[in-house]
Amino acid sequence: MNFVAYNVFRLNRAKRPVQTITGLTAALLRCVSLHVITIYHAQLMMVRSTAKLYDRHKTALIKAVQH
Repeated sequence: MNFVAYNVFRLNRAKRPVQTITGLTAALLRCVSLHVITIYHAQLMMVRSTAKLYDRHKTALIKAVQH
């Protein structure tokens, strides 16, 4: 990824602190987004597992009623 910065206000004294804050913010956002993706994936797997259990139970009930 290429990053282009424009020093619009010519603030050279604040360059280091701004870079530090920007880097920390980017790292925090990446960590949060990975956490959200992990939670979403876990919920999706739980829904799939529940659907399989329901399908097995329904099939067993249908077989029991037919016999």
